[in-house]
Amino acid sequence: MNGFEGENYYIPMSNRTGLVRSPFEYEQYYLGDPWQYKLLACYMFFLICSGFPINGMTLFVTAMHKKLRQPLNYILVNLAVAGMIMVLFGFTITITSAVNGYFYFGPLGCAIEGFMATLGGEVALWSLVVLAIERYIVVCKPMGSFKFGSAHALGGIAFTWVMAMACAAPPLVGWSRYIPEGLQCSCGPDYYTLNPKYNNESYVLYMFIVHFIIPVIVIFFTYGRLVCTVKAAAAAQQESASTQKAEKEVTRMCVLMVVGFLVAWTPYATVAAWIFFNKGAAFTAQFMAIPAFFSKSSALFNPIIYVLLNKQFRNCMMSTVFGKAMEDETSVSASKTEVSKGKTAGVCVGNGKSSPYESRSPVADPYSTSGRSVGQVVVSWMDSLDDKPEAEQNSGDVRRRHREQRIAGTVQKIQELKQGMLEAQRKQEQWLYWRPILLSVGVGAAITAGLLTVWHFLSH
Repeated sequence: MNGFEGENYYIPMSNRTGLVRSPFEYEQYYLGDPWQYKLLACYMFFLICSGFPINGMTLFVTAMHKKLRQPLNYILVNLAVAGMIMVLFGFTITITSAVNGYFYFGPLGCAIEGFMATLGGEVALWSLVVLAIERYIVVCKPMGSFKFGSAHALGGIAFTWVMAMACAAPPLVGWSRYIPEGLQCSCGPDYYTLNPKYNNESYVLYMFIVHFIIPVIVIFFTYGRLVCTVKAAAAAQQESASTQKAEKEVTRMCVLMVVGFLVAWTPYATVAAWIFFNKGAAFTAQFMAIPAFFSKSSALFNPIIYVLLNKQFRNCMMSTVFGKAMEDETSVSASKTEVSKGKTAGVCVGNGKSSPYESRSPVADPYSTSGRSVGQVVVSWMDSLDDKPEAEQNSGDVRRRHREQRIAGTVQKIQELKQGMLEAQRKQEQWLYWRPILLSVGVGAAITAGLLTVWHFLSH
């Protein structure tokens, strides 16, 4: 046996040398150098300083903006609540234990921390599953003309909590147990021992199949079908630039969501499964500590992927934080739809003549005047010129050519101006999007670096 099992703990180290001590009473620096515990504390401090504001801002902005309180956004709020649970009840206990070098709160605190961290993580995990199912239902319409409403959204949220409790509660009532893991500063289910008193084998198999394999299958299937549906729509409307852009954005977001889920949970599930199926095999405390904190980091990057990359949420956050009104995405989408319809039906302007200067793009001109595109403005100008008396119209070919040249030059200048303004708007939107993220990460990194420096001097 390459580990030592105590009453409420398992140390991945043989006690032949007599160094092993209870992680609830003694410092565990024989498992790792003190700087590793300090680094762990700094990492948890960074997650607290970045995860708390992002998740808290999501809840605050939703409360401030009525238009965000839509059924499809309920699950994003639930995801933020799960992140707050992990930050407040998991990370704070872990950072305190890492500073002290052992699990500071005893066996009861270990059970509470393990339960709350598992509960928050599982609510987040199943929120991602429900979110994928909701998007699949709305976009792919497998049930026909199904209208997604508040009752369905609340049912999805209730489902996430039921599944999370079904995973987090059993160790509290004797089916498995919560024990310190990794560097013994945080707690999780017992994957390590064969103690028949707790039936760990059946619990681990249940958790691995129901709470990892099934969510992976559901997420891959739903997002795969969603991407196929959007690609089919884009292929049917190849002339539509807005549809092609939407197809690329949806594909990118789906890939990002799947990768984020796998990065958060695959390392932890894989290492836990390896330890479970290789009972008694030698492994270090760091071997289990690193994957555990991949899953904990989901409290930070889940809201970044699912909330900050949501344009509606992001615009409301910008207006709340910086006091700047952002363009409503729904109005933009509506204008795109109307222009696309106008192109299909054949747009007529001015005195009813079909315009050769009408914009070929299905995307509405954001710099139009009174709802008219650049082409419509120019054509109206031409019509006003053509409505002059017949004597002036017959003034000669030279005058007509000059007028046509002026019109062509004006159109070219307007198009160049529009392209420049669009490019400037794009750069401004990119900066507004990255500014709060960079600010949050920068502040967290600076605080972490300062704390690490202070500990370095104190330790010497």
